[in-house]
Amino acid sequence: NRAVKRTFDIVFAGVFVVTCFWWIALIVAAITKITMPGPVFFKQKRNGLRGKEFYCLKFRSMRVNKDADTVQATADDPRKTKWGDIMRKTNIDELPQFINVIKGEMSVVGPRPHMLKHTDEYSFEEKYKHIQYILKLAVESGNIDLQVTGQENIPKEGGFLMCGNHQGLFDSLPIAATCDRPLAVVMKKEVAKVPFLKQVIACTKSYPMDREDIRQSMKVIQAVTKEITEGRAFLIFPEGTRSRNGNQMLPFHGGTFKCAIKSKCPILPFALVDSYRVLDHNSTEQVTVQLHYLKSIPYEEYQGMNTTELAEMVHARIEERIAKAEKGE
Repeated sequence: NRAVKRTFDIVFAGVFVVTCFWWIALIVAAITKITMPGPVFFKQKRNGLRGKEFYCLKFRSMRVNKDADTVQATADDPRKTKWGDIMRKTNIDELPQFINVIKGEMSVVGPRPHMLKHTDEYSFEEKYKHIQYILKLAVESGNIDLQVTGQENIPKEGGFLMCGNHQGLFDSLPIAATCDRPLAVVMKKEVAKVPFLKQVIACTKSYPMDREDIRQSMKVIQAVTKEITEGRAFLIFPEGTRSRNGNQMLPFHGGTFKCAIKSKCPILPFALVDSYRVLDHNSTEQVTVQLHYLKSIPYEEYQGMNTTELAEMVHARIEERIAKAEKGE
């Protein structure tokens, strides 16, 4: 619960700052001024929640240098002073971060924000591979028997739109774990608030969509169209929300396919079978989930169709594959 966590952060950090931090800061400031020139505090831009930049505070443990924001400290770093080394070994240099906690930029218990350089030095493909590795572990350790077919149908190059049926929050995991082409996702804005998923969204430069805001939705469609044309692949669930009737599908929204028609890209349909059972059934028994990548639909095949006709065609192909899977075919 975010409210409880935030309350704990404020109370814990507030009590520490009021009772201990002020006199520790006075002692650190006195020793720092005696042992090395320069400011007592060191501030460095970091990436926080949802990728937002903020200044992370520390007691300065190094001599003033031009590489402070780009070169990470090492065990025998010559930039450290003797007093700075003591602070780093005892973690005293981290204490000013309780101020960041009070400001809501960090949490007492949570991931350590990293330097901006660490965000920029990894390519989109490298970030995706790391996410894919985590999701593969999640699937493999979750007592899930994931059965996948049709991976050879995934386009090897060029932009494309991947779309299929939606059964719940688990749906994106088997797709990302088995699709080696880096994917971005278009999802409803509520999903962007789910822990871990919001970090994945930031790393993959995905797009939350507010379905009640027509202007914002159109901007997302325009951006996705442009990026598909430039070679990116996007995942979208055309139902708009999850089906709550097992493997029975909801109608597809025609507007989903505007970006495909405008970019003239291939459409890769997929069919999920029993994905809903992973999170909807409170059981320790193994769950079998099927993911079927269907043959991609080239632009020439749907050229001339309107969005409604295209949505119905893709829906029918996925529905047919689900029916076969339920029959054991």
